[in-house]
Amino acid sequence: MKDYIKGKRCMVWSFMGNARMYQALNDYGDRLDTVGVFTFEVDITGTITETGTSVSSLTPYRTKWPHIKWLLTVMNHGTESIFTALRNNEGGAKSKFLSEIVRIMNKYPWCAGVDIDLERGGGFENRTAANALFADIYSTVKNYDSSKLVNICLPGMTGVQGSVGGENWCVYADLNDYCDTAAIMSYGMAWAGSAPGPVSPRSWLEGIYNYAITAMSPQKVYMGLPGYGWNWQIYDYPSNLGKAYRGTSNTYYAAKNWMTGVYNFTNDQPPQPFIPIIAYWDDHDKVPGALPHVYDYMEG
Repeated sequence: MKDYIKGKRCMVWSFMGNARMYQALNDYGDRLDTVGVFTFEVDITGTITETGTSVSSLTPYRTKWPHIKWLLTVMNHGTESIFTALRNNEGGAKSKFLSEIVRIMNKYPWCAGVDIDLERGGGFENRTAANALFADIYSTVKNYDSSKLVNICLPGMTGVQGSVGGENWCVYADLNDYCDTAAIMSYGMAWAGSAPGPVSPRSWLEGIYNYAITAMSPQKVYMGLPGYGWNWQIYDYPSNLGKAYRGTSNTYYAAKNWMTGVYNFTNDQPPQPFIPIIAYWDDHDKVPGALPHVYDYMEG
């Protein structure tokens, strides 16, 4: 059998929880190095609950692919108040959180460790306290079992205070000693509330990884690649469309279905005889794009 991960590492998350995700785990597990079990949510008190993908549903794939490192992913779903409470130990939230990390590792002793996904940590003024939080997480895990791993999910940065999303608390060099690996979330330049554009433009990616591999140990770094896209409605204001933002997210697979006519824009009333769409490939940023409702064409 071909060794797909020789010299490479590929980390994914059990985020979707749908039939296709399980099928992909079953069929392509030989190509995966690490899976984040996207199940564990921390609240403002530091308590961790299991709200995502059922842990037991992954048992067949853990059995089939023993080479995969299964990490328990703990996330705050981008809620700033939770990150703040943990960072500042408000009401003992950090102390509780650290004990909860030990609890879930003890509950699932087969795990390779934890994956910490804390987002919206604020500005550069929070740097020192954030560093202390990650240092405490790392030491807690290693004191529990030195063989357990710590992966941390970090925002895309092009330098110190180089965040496009206000996540300037994060300084890569500071966090290098507090993780075994770091998944750089280098996606989201274009998002639901932005103008249409590439999720991960080339120039931004190059800036992130040029910074990351000099500020951190290169072998620790996972390069984040988006597996999703957006449909932006630009023909009217979002408020008139009953939406907060112009964009609606979809998986890369769903985006492909839009562009190949599997989905259409008339809800099959009636089915469209032709695909009213122009699809194109941006060879600089390496992303596909499309313009729907284009019914006219020019002869070559």
